[in-house]
Amino acid sequence: MEKIRIRKLFNADLTKENSENFVQKEKITNIIPNKVYYVEHSIYFSNTMEVYEDDTMQKPLVLETDYNFAEIDSIASEMSNIDCYKALTFNQRFEKVFIRYHSYGDLLSAEDINCIADGVNTLSEINEKQTQEFNTLVRNFEEHITNGKAHNANRNGYR
Repeated sequence: MEKIRIRKLFNADLTKENSENFVQKEKITNIIPNKVYYVEHSIYFSNTMEVYEDDTMQKPLVLETDYNFAEIDSIASEMSNIDCYKALTFNQRFEKVFIRYHSYGDLLSAEDINCIADGVNTLSEINEKQTQEFNTLVRNFEEHITNGKAHNANRNGYR
């Protein structure tokens, strides 16, 4: 059975008070200049975004020199009074970078909903098949007992 990956979703956090919405170390790989890279958790507060060239997060990249914010979310920005974005672009190639940010929260896409629905359908099919197999085994066992002829036995033991 194929494993269905459903990412952990964050609730909306307009005030940056929910520590669960703080993403410590998200990895972006094979970076091509000027290509848009979306963060995993939909929307981030611009004043919390940190980008590093190394996994120890000791070599910070510089905003507007190495990378830029991309795709402002005007609704999240207005509601939180902080500029909120959905993505990043990079001005040069990097094999990988690591980002740290506070997520505004996740938006559910049709893809997310469809993934959940597919998972539920798959589990329902597996459950139905296992229920049918179980019921067949129960019927066979009940017939075996009812016949009383199993292994030439009766209720008091062997004949």
